[in-house]
Amino acid sequence: MEIFKADISYLVFNFLKENLHHSISLLKINEILQNESGVVDFFETEAEIQALYKELLSIETNIVAESNRIEYGDFQTNTILANNITQKLFRNVVFPNLVIEPTCGKGHFIIASLNNLETITTIIGIEIYKPYVWQTKFNILDFFSHKYK
Repeated sequence: MEIFKADISYLVFNFLKENLHHSISLLKINEILQNESGVVDFFETEAEIQALYKELLSIETNIVAESNRIEYGDFQTNTILANNITQKLFRNVVFPNLVIEPTCGKGHFIIASLNNLETITTIIGIEIYKPYVWQTKFNILDFFSHKYK
């Protein structure tokens, strides 16, 4: 299923439907999401929240094919490679507390870091393509929803 041109899991979809309501302020929504996922300022504006409400209300279960961004030089680090890299760091006794991902895309390396490097306290992910920013945020929320449930 897709919100803001980003794929989300049913777990995240249900979490958003159950926890975000029109009567909750931007500050409170961001607090709820930061407590759940660690993402600071998940939403930047009230307009983003209103757009989310519209999409949540209108969503139907369907799978939308991802657009082909290869023509723009967009190559995502796949999950297997991201896990292999972070596991190698762990095996080599490298325990970073900070991860900086300058082109985080859909967040595969961020999720692999969270999954394999327990010393991580801060992650900075940078991405210019807004649907991937949303994809990364939803993936982080999904990761923590699975981890603590």
